[in-house]
Amino acid sequence: MNFNYSLFAVTTFISSFLLFQVQPLIGKHILPWYGGSSAVWITAMFFFMVALAVGYVYVLFISKLRPWYQAFIHLSIVVVTLVSMYLHAKVWPSSITPLVGDIQVYFADPVLAVFVTLLITIGLPFTLLSSTSSLLQMWYSSLSGKEPFTLYSISNIGSLLGLLSYPLFFEPFFTTFTQGQVWSYGLVAYAILLVSIIYILITRPVVTDGKSESLNTEDENSTKPSYKKFAIWLGVASVPVMVLLAGTSFMTTSIAPVPFLWIGPLALYLLSFILSFRSGERTPFWFNEVCVVLSVMLSLILVVFSVANVFITILAIHFTLFAIFHWCHEYLYILRPNPKHLTLFYVALSLGGILGSLVIKLSSQYILTLPIELTIILILSLIFISYRWFLAQSLYLPVLNQTKLRLVTALILIAVIGAGTAHIYKQQRKVVAQERNFFGYKAIVIDYRNDFEILSMQHGQTNHGYQIKKNGELIVLPVSYYSFTSGIGRAFSYLRSQSTDGLKVAVAGLGTGGLSAYCESNDEFTFLEIDKDVVTLALENCPQNKVIVADARLTFEQIAREGNNKYDLIILDAYADDMMPVHLMTTEAVALYKKLLKPDGVLTIHISSRYLNLLPVTKALAEDNELYSRHLFDNVINSETAVASNWVLFANSDKVFENEAFS
Repeated sequence: MNFNYSLFAVTTFISSFLLFQVQPLIGKHILPWYGGSSAVWITAMFFFMVALAVGYVYVLFISKLRPWYQAFIHLSIVVVTLVSMYLHAKVWPSSITPLVGDIQVYFADPVLAVFVTLLITIGLPFTLLSSTSSLLQMWYSSLSGKEPFTLYSISNIGSLLGLLSYPLFFEPFFTTFTQGQVWSYGLVAYAILLVSIIYILITRPVVTDGKSESLNTEDENSTKPSYKKFAIWLGVASVPVMVLLAGTSFMTTSIAPVPFLWIGPLALYLLSFILSFRSGERTPFWFNEVCVVLSVMLSLILVVFSVANVFITILAIHFTLFAIFHWCHEYLYILRPNPKHLTLFYVALSLGGILGSLVIKLSSQYILTLPIELTIILILSLIFISYRWFLAQSLYLPVLNQTKLRLVTALILIAVIGAGTAHIYKQQRKVVAQERNFFGYKAIVIDYRNDFEILSMQHGQTNHGYQIKKNGELIVLPVSYYSFTSGIGRAFSYLRSQSTDGLKVAVAGLGTGGLSAYCESNDEFTFLEIDKDVVTLALENCPQNKVIVADARLTFEQIAREGNNKYDLIILDAYADDMMPVHLMTTEAVALYKKLLKPDGVLTIHISSRYLNLLPVTKALAEDNELYSRHLFDNVINSETAVASNWVLFANSDKVFENEAFS
C-alpha cells in the first residue's frame, strides 16, 4: 500500500465519518425547535439527500475540467466553508449548533423552515463532505490507473462508524455544543488532508503502473450509459430510501417512539452498501429475494396480529428493512458502470435518494391520511418479486419447479394482500376523525366502557388523553391523566383552596382539551399548541379558553418579554410521540417558567411515559432553579374514567406541599 492510497483512504474515511455523524447531531439539536416530531428527522433526511446530490452533481461537473481547474475550484470551496464556520463560531456556541434564538426562520410550512435551518447551519460543510467520496475516487483512478471501488467501501465503513459512534459515545458524554465543537475540529483536520491531496493532484507525481481491474464487461472506452440505464439506477436507488424513511416513521410512531430508532435503519442502510459493493463471492440473487419475502410476511404478521412484544417486532422490521436494502443494492452492484462513468452512477444514486425521500414526504403530508406507506411498500415489493417468480421459465429456486413456484407465488400474494387489508381495517374500525400533517398522524378513536363512550386522541400507539360521553352528551369531567386524584388534580385543589378569585393558567399542549374541564367561569386558561390539527380535533368545553397556535417555549419567552403576565399555574403537557419535547425541559426553560409564576404559583410537568423515566431529570431541574418539587404518582385502580399518571410539581416554597391537597 503506497502513501498516496493511504492518504486518499484516510481522507475518505474521515469525510464519511464526519458526514454521517453530523446527521444525528444536527437532527437532535434542532428537533425540539419544531415540536419534537419524528417528521423533523424525515425532513432532515430529505435535506441530506438533496445536499448529497448537490455534491455528486458538482463532482460530475468539475470532472469535465482539467485537473488544475478542479483543484482551484475545490480549494476555493474549502476556504469558503472554513471561513463561514469560523464566523459562525464567533457568534454561536459552536460553528454548527446555534441557540434557538440565533436563527430566525419565518415560514408557515415547517418543512421549509427545517430545510432552511439546516441550510444555514450545515449547508456548506455537508455539501463539501458529500462531494468527497466520489471526487477522491475519480482523482485516485486518474492518478493511479486503478479501480477505486475499495475507497467506496472505506467510505461506507466510515459512514457506518460515524453514525454508530454518535449514540454510543458522543451523545452520552458530551453536550450538543461540545459535540459541535469537536466535529468542527474534525472538519479542519479533514480540510488539511484534502489540501494535501489537491497539492498531489496539481504536481502530478509518478503514478503506480498497472491497469484498471474492470469489474464488468465494458472496456475503458465504453460509451456513456444510456438514459434508460440511468433511469433504472435512479429508480432502484429510490426504493431503499423510501423503505428507510417509511420504516423509521412507522417504528417511531406506531410501535415505540424512541429516538434511537432513527439510527438503526440508517445504519443498516449503510451496512447493506458495504456488503453489496464489496469484492469476492456473493450470495445468489434468488436468496436475497427469498429473504425479502419471508421477512416481509413475518413483519406483517407481527404488526397486524400483535403476537410478539415490542422488541421482537422492532427486530423483525429491522431485518425486513435490511433485506430490502440488500436486495436493491445488490442489483445496483450488478448494474454498476465502468469507473470512467462512476460520477454519473453516484449522481443517479443521489437523485434516487431525493426521489425516494420526496415520495415519502409528499405521501405522508399531502396524499395519504393514514400512515400506511410502509405497508404499501412491503406489499408492492412482494408483488414485484412474485411477478418475477411467476414468469420464471426455469428452476428459479433450486427446490421448486415452475408449477410449484407459481402456486407459491399465488399463495404469497393472497396472504400479503389479506394481511395488508387486515392491518388497515384494524387501524380504521374505531376511528371517528383523523388528520395528518408535519407533526404526524392523529386520530380520534371511539371505544365503549359500560355506559360511556370514550373518545381518545391517538398518535401511533400513544394516547394523548380522552373525553367521555354518555348517551351522546359530553360529560365535563376531569378524566384520563387529569383526574381529581392525579397530580394536576391536586394542584388545582390546592390553588382553589388558596383563593376565591379566578385562576390564571397556561398550558403547553392541548391534546383532547381535557384540562379545560377544570376551567371555571372566572378562570383564564391559555393553551399553547404547535399543531393546528390538534386544535381542530380537540373537544372544547370552556368558552373562555384562549388557544395560541405556536411553539410553547418561544411563546413563553415572548410573554416574559412583555412582562405583564403572571400565572397561578403553568402546566407542561406537550407530547411529541411519547415524550416531552426536550427544549421544554431544560434548566433555562424552567427558569423562564419560574419568572412567569406568581410567588405561590405551581409549575406542573406531566411525565407519564412508557419508555422514559423523566423523574431524575425533573429533580435536577428543580435543584438547578432553587425550586421545591413533589412527585405524585396516581395508580388508578378500578376507575372507568381515569388512568395511571405521573406528575411532578414545582413551587417556590416547600410550604405549598404541606397543604392537605398533597397529603
